[in-house]
Amino acid sequence: RKGTGDYVGDLFKAVRTLNPATVFSKKGGGEATKPIMPLEEAQESKGIVKIFWNFLFKNIDMGGLMPRIFLVFLLALAGSAGWFLRGILEPDGSSVSEKDENYQAMYAALINDFTPKTKDIFNQRKNDGQDENLPKKIIANINNNKLKKPEDIIRFCLLEILEFPEDFQFSDIKADDKFSEAVSKYEEKQIQNASNETTKEDRDTYQELSRDIKNECLYPRLSLENKDKYDKSNEAIEAIAMGLTKKIEDLVSSKSLPVKIPKNFYEDFYKNQNPQNINSKAIVLYCVKNELGLPQEFQYSYIGQYNTEWEKFKKAIETYQKERVNIDSDGVINKGNDTQKYLKDNIEKKCLKPN
Repeated sequence: RKGTGDYVGDLFKAVRTLNPATVFSKKGGGEATKPIMPLEEAQESKGIVKIFWNFLFKNIDMGGLMPRIFLVFLLALAGSAGWFLRGILEPDGSSVSEKDENYQAMYAALINDFTPKTKDIFNQRKNDGQDENLPKKIIANINNNKLKKPEDIIRFCLLEILEFPEDFQFSDIKADDKFSEAVSKYEEKQIQNASNETTKEDRDTYQELSRDIKNECLYPRLSLENKDKYDKSNEAIEAIAMGLTKKIEDLVSSKSLPVKIPKNFYEDFYKNQNPQNINSKAIVLYCVKNELGLPQEFQYSYIGQYNTEWEKFKKAIETYQKERVNIDSDGVINKGNDTQKYLKDNIEKKCLKPN
């Protein structure tokens, strides 16, 4: 029967390591030490798996069959525990590479499904950029040369709907990256907005994403409720602009218009003294955004087409009604009501206060 030392020596040979015996030398003298070679049997080539098998089972006295069975049981238990932990770390059972492939496939399918529609938008934009039914955000980005080809439109829509940061690179879609996080947030948002009880497993994310790309990005339309509120508010703002037109013209003519108001709204007036070259509504909208606490980058033209943009405007009106007008908030500027009157008075007294 071999001793444990013999098998350790075999292990060293199997991995092409010097036999431990070569590191020992005789005491005294300058004579080189001869290595102590293992038995001829130990010099036979053995596979590493066979050596470990012999080391664990074949030639080691473990006290009978039961200890060996117990050891096999422990190894099996360890393997099961590893699989269980994998299930916790990856709840859906998909590996990272599988998720990566799924997200890339989703993105590729969206490009494939919507490219005919995006090509049509590009062609219409070239033929008639004044069509009010065309998606205003997309047309603005085409005009600014930010969207250069039809495929760019789908990327733009995903940025909008999944609320990506603008610097997101679609060439780097990975399961552990921003794309998967954005999709998960989108799924949770869809569940919260659903009228009936539902779970993530009950929903088809691709179908919902496709629907939102179509309805909210490529062919945006206000819901009936939002359109009614927008029409009323827009009518009230146009009435404010009309009521302040004469005052604005006088301020421009006397060069008393506040310098904070952008010159491109009125500077053409000075070429031929034509009041029609004064964009009174744009000036009033500038003042409305100031009064409502909206950034000047906010595009008023979008609120008549995009539900998400209208909701931002509506929220600003509600805050204004609560904190400034001190009335019950409904998020609408109705013509002739307190909100419109208070807004007009403040624009005239503050925003249009002469230099």
